[in-house]
Amino acid sequence: MAEPAYPIPGQSETLRVEVLNGTNRTGLARVATRQLREHGFDVVYFGQRATVARSQVVARQVDAAHVRAIASALGIDSISVQRDTMRRVDVSVWLGPDFRPAPGLHP
Repeated sequence: MAEPAYPIPGQSETLRVEVLNGTNRTGLARVATRQLREHGFDVVYFGQRATVARSQVVARQVDAAHVRAIASALGIDSISVQRDTMRRVDVSVWLGPDFRPAPGLHP
C-alpha cells in the first residue's frame, strides 16, 4: 500500500510543535524554540501572534498526557486540550508575559 503524500497528524511518535509569542518581547518564540529543540522536540514553526495573558501548552492532535513533557521543559503549568484538525501541528505553545527562558537562553 502506498503511503499518503503528507503525514497524517497525530500518527508519528514525534510531536510537531508550534511556538507562538503572545507578548511584546521580541525574540521570545525563538528562544523557547531553541529550548524545546535542546530537549528533543520537533518545533516546526515559531512566530508572533496576538497577546495572551498567560503561557499555556495546547494539545491539538493528542491528549493532555502527551504534552506534559513540553510544558515541563518550558516551565509552563497551564495545559489544555483544544482539538483542531485543520492545524498541521500536534501541539501549540502560547508564550505569555509569565514565561521565563532557561538561564543562558535570552533573546
